[in-house]
Amino acid sequence: MPTVTSPRGLRRVKSRAFALEAALLRASVDALSAGRSRCRHCHRTPLIGERVHLYTARQRTDVVCELCRPQRAAEPDRSVIVRSPDQSSVHRLPERE
Repeated sequence: MPTVTSPRGLRRVKSRAFALEAALLRASVDALSAGRSRCRHCHRTPLIGERVHLYTARQRTDVVCELCRPQRAAEPDRSVIVRSPDQSSVHRLPERE
């Protein structure tokens, strides 16, 4: 006689599978974004071609996107355009701390 899985047991297995999927996805997204710079204010990752402003304070460089620039009263130390990683001869943003 075939064994029939109860609906309650099936839900538990699906729930565990979903939790594992979510944990793996979260870990992979965290690994991908580990070295990326983010805006100090909105925490958004700047897009390629976007202008960002760099502020140096207390031995760290803050990246501020164009949208959040008006929140800073001081002038930026410099402004750069975000380039793709394969363009090695251009300025790269500082890595996130």
